[in-house]
Amino acid sequence: MKRKKLFFNGIALDEENAKRFYKEFHGESTRAAVICGFSYIENLLKEILQRKLVEDEEIFSRIEIMGFRRLIDLCYCLGIVSKEEKSDLNILSEIRNEFAHNWEVNSFEKTEKGNKLNSLKVIIHIQKYKYEKSFPTYNLKEKYLSAINAYYLFFHIMLIDEQIKRIKERKTFMA
Repeated sequence: MKRKKLFFNGIALDEENAKRFYKEFHGESTRAAVICGFSYIENLLKEILQRKLVEDEEIFSRIEIMGFRRLIDLCYCLGIVSKEEKSDLNILSEIRNEFAHNWEVNSFEKTEKGNKLNSLKVIIHIQKYKYEKSFPTYNLKEKYLSAINAYYLFFHIMLIDEQIKRIKERKTFMA
């Protein structure tokens, strides 16, 4: 049986990977799922940014300590993320910060920004194209995890693409 491919911004997302990532965080407390899931996105973006730049340890160390808003702004300026993705990621960051910095916030019902999940372009895309089987959107926690999952897969594919480009550049240089 042929596996169903999901698409986000024209890039195929593997359904099995989507389910595996979702299961990883679904059983966690909401706080753990929000903070840990978000850290995957942040680390992938830093790695993609490092691959786009000239290899320089001093610059790389600055990227490692860069705040998320600056990271997103830089990724936007370099064309790594679109304006819509920048907006989505900033909303996800605001929600992550609520869970990380306010001990009383332990569920989406207690957040001020949780309802912003309904305006995320990635969630609208998932619902429009009926991808809820792989990216559930039935409640706010599932919407958050599905948005993180979709961006994780999208950025992971982008990272692999950067690795392939570097390999091809080395082969061309050595030919």
